[in-house]
Amino acid sequence: MANAQLEIDEVDNPAKPLKIAPVSIYTSKSQTQICLITGSQRKVLVSLGHLRMPQSRIRHLNANARRGGFGVVELAALRPEVPTSDDTSESEREIYVAVKKITFEKEVHSRDRLLAGFAHEVGLISEISHYNVVRIIGYVEDVEKEVLWMIFPWEKNGNLREFIASGNWELPERICLMNILVNEKRRAVITDFGSARVVEPTTPAETASLISKPTPDAANPSSSNSTEEESLKVELTSFRKSITITGPNWTLRWAAPELLDDGLPTLASDVWALGWIFWEAITGSFPFNDVIGQGAIILRIIEGRLPDLTAESQFEQVKALCSLMMECWDLRDSGRPSSLTCDQRLNFMDQSVPSQIAGTHSSDLLISLGRTQLRNGTINDALKHFQEAEGVAKSVGDVSGQAEALLEIGIALYLRNEYTRASEAFLKARDFYSQVGNKLGWAQCVQQLGEVHRMCSETSQAEQAYVEARDIFARIGNPPGYGQCLQGLGNIWRILCQYDKAEQAYIEARDTFSRIGDQVDFAQCVQSLGEIYQMRHDYSKSAEAYAQARNIFSQVGYRLGFAQCTKQLGDVYRMPREPSKAEEAYVEARNIFSQIDNKNGFAQCVQALAKRYKQRGEYSKAEEAYIKARDIFSQNGNHLSFGNCIQGLGDIYQLREKLTEAEAAYSEARGVFSDVGNQLGSAQCILSIGDIHRRRRQYFQAEEAYIEARHMFSRVEDKLGFGQTTQRLGHVHRMRNDSSQAKEAYIKARDIFSQIGDQLGYAECVQRLGEIYQMREEYPRAEEAYIEARDIFSQIEDHLSVASCLQSLGVLYQLQEDDVKAENAYSEARSIFSRKGDQLNFAHCTQRIGDTYRLRDLSQAEAAYSEARDMYFWLEDKLNFARCVQSLGDVYWSREEDSRAERAYIDARNIFDQVGDQLGLDQCDQSLQTIRQIHEPNREMETRTQVTLSNLVRKAKSKASAYKELFKTLRSFVALDFLRQPRGPLPSAPDV
Repeated sequence: MANAQLEIDEVDNPAKPLKIAPVSIYTSKSQTQICLITGSQRKVLVSLGHLRMPQSRIRHLNANARRGGFGVVELAALRPEVPTSDDTSESEREIYVAVKKITFEKEVHSRDRLLAGFAHEVGLISEISHYNVVRIIGYVEDVEKEVLWMIFPWEKNGNLREFIASGNWELPERICLMNILVNEKRRAVITDFGSARVVEPTTPAETASLISKPTPDAANPSSSNSTEEESLKVELTSFRKSITITGPNWTLRWAAPELLDDGLPTLASDVWALGWIFWEAITGSFPFNDVIGQGAIILRIIEGRLPDLTAESQFEQVKALCSLMMECWDLRDSGRPSSLTCDQRLNFMDQSVPSQIAGTHSSDLLISLGRTQLRNGTINDALKHFQEAEGVAKSVGDVSGQAEALLEIGIALYLRNEYTRASEAFLKARDFYSQVGNKLGWAQCVQQLGEVHRMCSETSQAEQAYVEARDIFARIGNPPGYGQCLQGLGNIWRILCQYDKAEQAYIEARDTFSRIGDQVDFAQCVQSLGEIYQMRHDYSKSAEAYAQARNIFSQVGYRLGFAQCTKQLGDVYRMPREPSKAEEAYVEARNIFSQIDNKNGFAQCVQALAKRYKQRGEYSKAEEAYIKARDIFSQNGNHLSFGNCIQGLGDIYQLREKLTEAEAAYSEARGVFSDVGNQLGSAQCILSIGDIHRRRRQYFQAEEAYIEARHMFSRVEDKLGFGQTTQRLGHVHRMRNDSSQAKEAYIKARDIFSQIGDQLGYAECVQRLGEIYQMREEYPRAEEAYIEARDIFSQIEDHLSVASCLQSLGVLYQLQEDDVKAENAYSEARSIFSRKGDQLNFAHCTQRIGDTYRLRDLSQAEAAYSEARDMYFWLEDKLNFARCVQSLGDVYWSREEDSRAERAYIDARNIFDQVGDQLGLDQCDQSLQTIRQIHEPNREMETRTQVTLSNLVRKAKSKASAYKELFKTLRSFVALDFLRQPRGPLPSAPDV
């Protein structure tokens, strides 16, 4: 038989004894094949003659034997094959071995079956070479004397549970130890292959569905009935009060539910047992160690009463392993992960070979512990482990260990946004790597320095660092590092809005990772391409890229990447305004981050949900979400995200007209960004403070803030921010009625957005130019601009901005006294806002529709204003609530309901006074003054006329001359009636 090294894709779990069929393995040109032996089992053992040894070489020791399913395992001494010729005694040349002795059964026909299984297991183990598989030394066979022995090295560390119990091993050490022994190098080794099968390579889906069925032995036809005899059968009476068990039960604690229902072992039942091996490695206990009795164990399995992992303190640090265990214990075999998925998921967990002495921490172990904490988002705990690792490495003079620890310290500080300290750690690590001549480590440090420069908005230095590191990786032939530097360069060019160069960098990096089979980094490049498409507002391509990356992360078991892509899909859905899909994605991602205990990712999803609540006008929920995310970021030392949440709170306060609180939040966020050296964040906060001044009509202060922010954006080469501040300066000029400067600013900003391919900013500037043309009463040009902007927004699927342009068209048609076209535009916009759940703008359109009815149908106008008023009340929008009340006052005035009009103006005036809106306050005062000026002289005239008329009528009974004076008085009544003729509407409040 060819000595081919076999790659085991899947093997059946010995959770239940089954009929063993001997197999012969040979290598063809195309694949490794498996054939049934048609001769006797003896021929199989003949092919394994190089492993045969005489029984006399085994010297039994007086040691306790350990009984297993098919036999016992004893400690023995293996004598040398050739007698010694020197002074060395034979006992000194003996080595300790473990002798696995197969137990013979009473039935005569069982000998052939045992020999078949023996030959299969010996042959299979001899063909496998892997440090996690036990090495077979040889075998002893004499069926007539009932001798079937396998000889293995004696692993003094014992089995998995014994080794775990021997010391206080850390989690990375336990994960490294996944029938399992621990060898002298403290590595786990698999020992029992009695029911294992070689499976031909298949797709994961096919592998998961394979069933290893027992095959009748050609040499012993009667053995075809043995499967039924060996099956573990469980019969339960009604209400599960009594249980009958037949068949072997030694693997019962590891048996999957379907095996207890007379099912055959499958790859899925292997995975169930694998989950229990994880349990043993972490807890040091066998399955259901608190349960006594077979019946009780079976009930626990079939009822799904499994351990509560949330109650096990050992699992707090490895939520990823905890999650995998729960999936392995899915009661439905179809719901369990494949062995390939399990292997991939384990590879993402940090592991470390156990130390020589339990409880002692090597620098390697401490670094593994720190990386575990880093994956879980607990940066502070990770940093402590890395710092301790540096100390351990320093104490033993391990320069390489110091360099590795310092590199990890720098990464932890970088994640805490402590960029100065991170830079210092990377420089120290680089120097240590230089001392030991480690060019790879040197390049990694330079690469990380590039990351620090990028976060400090030092784009030129970052680009230089990435190029330097990339060239080193290229010279030493390190494709992973080369690809990662290309990713970093892509990130820089993306910041500089050089989207074409960024896209090419990501594509080259993606292809590099593809060539070396690095699926994780390949997926991350696809993910970055999705970000580029999102920046270009190509949301369809962006969603495709994120979905592709997420699928790859799912296949390789990288749940962190899967969750990140799910969150980014939510961002994409939110941009084209698909609110329900966005919220579903955020919730799904948040739950995954929670399962893997990634607190930063969890907080990012909460922050994204806050933006979603803000989008639909639920400001109280948005505020709560921002505060929750802010507190999590604060606890984890993520200062940058902490500042972003405070900035988000400022946006909420601004929308709720709490301008003082908003300004305070922006100032606090600006301070946070300044402390961590993030100039971009500081510039964005100054921009928002300028918005506050603009809303207060403090145009001089607003202009100063915008100019300062624009200078900062220019320093960090952020063209997007530069264009946005130029656009805002246009707003200030427009509010000052300086249409020439406003037009110049909007055109400049529009051109910047055009250069960087920002269609959104371009369309916004075109819309603002429409407003300038409208101010100048250049209505055809204004309409043309609004329609152009609307069409661009429609192309990039920004439906809310489409509705905004329709609103602007409605205002334009109103100014041209075309109320019907205005109403149609407002109604179309309102329908879009309704579909997208934008209650605030829905209310705005309803209010506008009321304006179109003011001169046509006062009842319809009243209904529209009342509906809008009520919506503003629930949205806590006091300013617009007051405007609707003011408009209702105008309706009542037009209907000569002066008392109701006066009451409405007084209510509106009080609210305008509270929110500090001087324009609304002045308008209400003017309306109230008009009402009072009309009514006071009228009341005086009416009173005087009534008295005069009464006296004249009384005199007229005796004097005919009184008729002449009566006629004059009646003329006064006609004048009074004229003053009561229907009035036109009072001027309404203009838009702000």
